[in-house]
Amino acid sequence: MKNIDPKTVEGFGQEWSSFDQNGLSDEEKSKIFDDYFHVFPWDKLSSNAVGIDVGCGSGRLPYMLRLPLCQLIASIIYFPCARVARLLDSAEVMPRSWPLAYYRDKSFYVMRTDALDRFGTRLEKRFNKLEIKSMLENSGFINIHFSDKQPYWCAVGTRDKACAE
Repeated sequence: MKNIDPKTVEGFGQEWSSFDQNGLSDEEKSKIFDDYFHVFPWDKLSSNAVGIDVGCGSGRLPYMLRLPLCQLIASIIYFPCARVARLLDSAEVMPRSWPLAYYRDKSFYVMRTDALDRFGTRLEKRFNKLEIKSMLENSGFINIHFSDKQPYWCAVGTRDKACAE
């Protein structure tokens, strides 16, 4: 079974061409990598282990509109919320549910990339934790573990080789 949407693949290609991550410092790249992949049991993985990144953003705008619109979203929503979160965090009074608090220590480049990823992709389907766990279990995964820190939607599970074939 082939499960691919060529327009979605093209859209991600345009996104990655616009934001190839060269604008990030090595320190910021490393921090974001650790944020996403700290749940991986690196010490338990074999040399032939396979990992996947599953997910998609939301939005169905033509590329000519989505790039400037997403940059505007990053400018007037992400950036102000993130900088207020930075101030609240430094004063040790930030509410746990502060919107976009994850970005308080991120550059504007990351905010622009993530706004485009979230609002500018062609395909949209969001799942909650229970739905993600159910899909992983239905695909033969066991020992499913979700991140206990932001970004919370990162999960890891294992599957034996016989199930994968």
